Amino acid sequence: MVLLYQADCTVLKLNFYPLPYDASLRQAINRQELENDSKEIQKPGIMKALVIGSHFYLENMDGVTITPKKLKLEYRPPEMQQQYLELFARGMKGDLKLSLKDEKNEKEIVWEAFIRKEELKFTVSDPLEDEKDSTDAGACRQTQKTMEAGSSSKISGMHFIERHREELIRRTCNVKGVLDILYGIVLHNEQYQKILSRKTSQDKMRELYSLLPSWNDDCKDRLYEALKIKEKHLIDDLEKKWRHR
Repeated sequence: MVLLYQADCTVLKLNFYPLPYDASLRQAINRQELENDSKEIQKPGIMKALVIGSHFYLENMDGVTITPKKLKLEYRPPEMQQQYLELFARGMKGDLKLSLKDEKNEKEIVWEAFIRKEELKFTVSDPLEDEKDSTDAGACRQTQKTMEAGSSSKISGMHFIERHREELIRRTCNVKGVLDILYGIVLHNEQYQKILSRKTSQDKMRELYSLLPSWNDDCKDRLYEALKIKEKHLIDDLEKKWRHR
């Protein structure tokens, strides 16, 4: 079976799960993705069955980065992290054609589908604006708006995310949503996948914080803004407590 989700972030990011047919796998993945505010995109199932152990890949599409390049079909219990292909693009100018192929027979399409722009939820930025941004994915871009004087992101020389490190690690729930916003701007794919591989939200946040020594203030501001979007009540609570100290 194929499960496809659009992640809730400001770029086009699709999580593509080709899996052995198992209702418990579907339930586990659906629960995980919906908890992170992803949207399921329903498409027809596999056209031709893949054999466990076979390698497969999605055909390249212009303007779309696919990671990893290929996967090996295997069964993992529902409680384990499932494999998926990540499709990433900074904009969508037309329909996407997804073609899944078996590595042993590259001429044969195992599964295919069209994703139309109208099917997606577009918090995704406009492709014409995206073309103006020539910065490589994974590098911290210069913040487009200067933080206002007196902003709560940095007070007395200490940044908000450093000052509240312990509570942010302990209380942040939607870590994946935060990571999705940072992906391609602050985090490159290897860092993103490594953080996601941690079992608990606390472990994910600790892994994220291990990157902080190499970050400048722009990167820290990006994390602060992502937390304000995905964990608004938590950030409001921490800022309120700080103001009343």
